[in-house]
Amino acid sequence: MFEWDAERDIHVKKNPKAILEKIAWRRGWSKREVEKEIERRTELLQYLTENGMTSLKPFSDIISRYYHSPDAVLSEIA
Repeated sequence: MFEWDAERDIHVKKNPKAILEKIAWRRGWSKREVEKEIERRTELLQYLTENGMTSLKPFSDIISRYYHSPDAVLSEIA
């Protein structure tokens, strides 16, 4: 995982374990729940890429739908 350092104009590699722990803490999730959500989002992004959905409108529509109903969107693309 990377973080943008605007001052130096570079991406800096971060400690993935620390990032996962921070996400879990902020959301009140277990580490496994965070890992599962990353897997789900990866699946969605792979689908969008493989199906050429890179234009802003279709891409943002499906991302918005995912945030409201992730299970429904993942069922649609399966």
